[in-house]
Amino acid sequence: MRQFLRGLLLVLLSVSVLGCGQQDLTSNDDSQDVELYAQNMRRMVLMQVELARGNDPETQMRILATELDHTDRPFGEYRDIYLAICDEANEAVEICQSNQNSKPPIDSHLDKLTRLAEKLPQNPDAPTGAKP
Repeated sequence: MRQFLRGLLLVLLSVSVLGCGQQDLTSNDDSQDVELYAQNMRRMVLMQVELARGNDPETQMRILATELDHTDRPFGEYRDIYLAICDEANEAVEICQSNQNSKPPIDSHLDKLTRLAEKLPQNPDAPTGAKP
């Protein structure tokens, strides 16, 4: 019985060692991928606009402005669009702050943010006509 257990242990150990051989651990570092960031930002802006139309628009706009305030993002050729999105979001935040007791009049800013987001590339795998 001892020899059987020893043999079984040896087999299990051998299998586990062989199974843990070098594996291909390559992964994509998408943190500086300009196109992927643009696709994600398009989705994010459209989502934040939709949420802002529902409730707490100041928070939703602040999220956009904060994301685009980071200088380490891969803006690439879309830099001007991001700057315009950031400006619109900041203007919407200011309006929200000055209208604490009522629904802030930011629909025109939300419409402009939607138009700006639609200038960014869409994920090619996203279904046509799909929401963000």
